[in-house]
Amino acid sequence: MSYQMQTITQTRLRSDHNTAGSFILWIPAGTTVTGVELFTAPSMLSSAALGVYQSVGDKWLKVTYNGQVGWVAYIHKGEVICKNFVEITEPIPPAAPTFPTSYTLTDPQGNKAEYVFVKLL
Repeated sequence: MSYQMQTITQTRLRSDHNTAGSFILWIPAGTTVTGVELFTAPSMLSSAALGVYQSVGDKWLKVTYNGQVGWVAYIHKGEVICKNFVEITEPIPPAAPTFPTSYTLTDPQGNKAEYVFVKLL
């Protein structure tokens, strides 16, 4: 079984199923993502530094986007982040590859560099 949803606005792909998970990359608005692992938060998680970063009932989908695996919120802190959420019982054919307009890398010291694509080769 798999799931599919569409981003409403530019959305973060994260390393974990809450906002404390590190940022991997941006997924553009209007992008359809699919995944086979759906997480529903059983409890609230918070910290003084981060505030509330997971509420009971939050839903996150583990997806692969541009070769990167991570989590995208469907519902976060009770707010719908993606739309057109569906459960798919039939196999999904592989999606055509899409290329981002840019991506950000972070080194072990926390320095960030953004790479912007000029043209596809």
